[in-house]
Amino acid sequence: MTVSILMGLLIALAGVIWYMVPKSIHHTVEGVKYRLGIENKDFEESVTVNINGKMKRNFKGERIFTGTIHIENEEPPVPVNQRELVIKFFGDNSPALIAYRGYSDNSLYAYNYGTMYTNTDMSEFTIEVFEESGSGGRGWNGGDGLMISAPASDRTEALEISNRYFMTRWKDQVKPLE
Repeated sequence: MTVSILMGLLIALAGVIWYMVPKSIHHTVEGVKYRLGIENKDFEESVTVNINGKMKRNFKGERIFTGTIHIENEEPPVPVNQRELVIKFFGDNSPALIAYRGYSDNSLYAYNYGTMYTNTDMSEFTIEVFEESGSGGRGWNGGDGLMISAPASDRTEALEISNRYFMTRWKDQVKPLE
């Protein structure tokens, strides 16, 4: 009896450790950057995205990615030595903010790149890319917003990925993206 209880505890402990140990993430994926809206259906460009880091879970089950995301032909206005991200996903279908935070020129800064929806190992994702708005801030909208989805070879595949994540997250609250 005591041996079976001890074995059960050891198995449970091993499961908790396996669940919480960080998993390496190293992906180079081909995707598509495109703009939403039927009037923008001709705007699409191929893009390579490199993701390198570790994904771990906390006791609440929230996923936390620590590492870098490099998008071909994009240089965020952030010092190269401060481009490591900490991205917290609050649920399986919840978007997470891609935000660079650091210290430069004697002050703290934050640069928000966009919002990411992804699967558990980050091998498939869609990003709502924030753009400068008229008020001097940055934002995104579902009418003509800029997106990056991967893996995808054209706008149609990219939209399918985006809509799968959006419709799972927002259910009946939104109509499919175009």
